Amino acid sequence: MTASLMSRSGNIQFWIATMVVVAVFCVLNVFTSSRSLNILFWRHNASLPVVEVEVVRQRERKEPKSSATMPGIAGKPPSNQNVYRQDPSRFKNNMNKGELDFSDPIFRRFGWDNDPIVIESHKLLFFTIPKNSCTEWKRLFRRMLNYSDWDTKDPHNPDSNGLRYLGRYKQSQQYEFMTSPNWTRAVFVRDPLQRLLSAFLDKAYSEEWYIRRHCCGNAQVKARNVNNSIFQRQCQVLGRLKKLPTPKTFPFANFVNGFMMQCSDPHWNPQAIRIRPRNWKRITFVGYFDTLQQDARRLLETIGAWDDYGATGWGPNGTLGFLERNGASHSTEAKSHQEEFYTPELLEKVYRYLKPDYDLELFHFTRPNVTGVVSSGKR
Repeated sequence: MTASLMSRSGNIQFWIATMVVVAVFCVLNVFTSSRSLNILFWRHNASLPVVEVEVVRQRERKEPKSSATMPGIAGKPPSNQNVYRQDPSRFKNNMNKGELDFSDPIFRRFGWDNDPIVIESHKLLFFTIPKNSCTEWKRLFRRMLNYSDWDTKDPHNPDSNGLRYLGRYKQSQQYEFMTSPNWTRAVFVRDPLQRLLSAFLDKAYSEEWYIRRHCCGNAQVKARNVNNSIFQRQCQVLGRLKKLPTPKTFPFANFVNGFMMQCSDPHWNPQAIRIRPRNWKRITFVGYFDTLQQDARRLLETIGAWDDYGATGWGPNGTLGFLERNGASHSTEAKSHQEEFYTPELLEKVYRYLKPDYDLELFHFTRPNVTGVVSSGKR
């Protein structure tokens, strides 16, 4: 009899506890404004993980657009999380397909030439590379955007040049620009040996103390080379100079041995690291510095911009075509000095540093003869 009463009492307590839990659950279900709580309680019935379902729920809400997610407007670029909310299924599908490497810095807006320039009117994505006529290309793009000061204003600063960059766009748009057959994705490259020598001649002798400021005066670079005796010694040499360096006070060998690899810089880094390997496959147009004027015209004709922006309006009197004079003067700048600066030893060191450029089949560069005879051009 006693056992029976205890059993009944236990059953009553169990049912009371169950009713309390159900009541609490109902109250929460009525007063909560977020459907994600419901998903948390019934996770075992959901077909997606909680985090992914919550993203879908948030996508259904109407959220105001911010300037950070609007293309062409200055501001902080949208994070991957925000892009995922805007179009979670497409983001996930693209990553699963492996079509693009979205970890590539070209999809983020920072620095001066990190992400490519977007010309929506002509469906052009242009990847600038320093020492490959970037200044003239940016002036052209500012002209295509109808800026009245396109030929006088400094075109480089992305905070003031008015150009639009890929990192400002939503990831769904980035995907379209990088994969659509209707878009042209262009880059201009230069013979690696000529380009590095041109960077040295410009930054060592022409631009005031560039290497001393950007290499010896850079805290991060100095920290990486704190135990590098060659780097430290070359910085001391530059530090003692009272006048701008000359080939006698700062020879090419000093740069190659002391700064080329120790001080990373976009002006002399390999061009192949401009884009991650998987994304190079999406480039549809490669132009060459040796044939700059002809290739530039070919690109502009491809996108339908030659007649309006390239055929005329350039030069002191506005009667020249795009790069008509500039291409001829720059194409031989470093080329004429190659034999003067490249000894067999330096040639081998520079070639090994720039080997990624020769390994990338898209570029079609002819490899130099590292025994001392330099050959250049396209394969």
